[in-house]
Amino acid sequence: MNNDEILIIQNYLRDIFDNEDISVRKDQDVPPTASIFISSEAIGSLQKDDDPDEEDISYSLTIPIDHSIADKENLETNIQSLSKKKKIIISDRGSIEDSKEVLILNENDEEEFIGVVFRDNDASCTFSMSILDFDL
Repeated sequence: MNNDEILIIQNYLRDIFDNEDISVRKDQDVPPTASIFISSEAIGSLQKDDDPDEEDISYSLTIPIDHSIADKENLETNIQSLSKKKKIIISDRGSIEDSKEVLILNENDEEEFIGVVFRDNDASCTFSMSILDFDL
């Protein structure tokens, strides 16, 4: 990822989560990845998905969470730390029990899908958010 891409993604995340404390920093050791920070705390990673067979470029944001997917209250509180002003909601996915949808209330109080939380094991899970090039 180059510096321009990182700045565009950082601005996109700040806008989505309404949080100016979010920063994206390029990983020098692994070029197609970057780290996501809130203030000075590293919270997750960003991977560039560049498929040579397709013209589209996308990015995958992943944030590990040290809570069970069944612990909805702590899970929601943890993911809510991404946004200072916008409300984040965790929602069940029908009969699918190993993951939950993550929604954010926009400025019109409408729910927008932003990602999925996947169960890793009984004590942890991972928030995953795809960012498509046309989102940017």
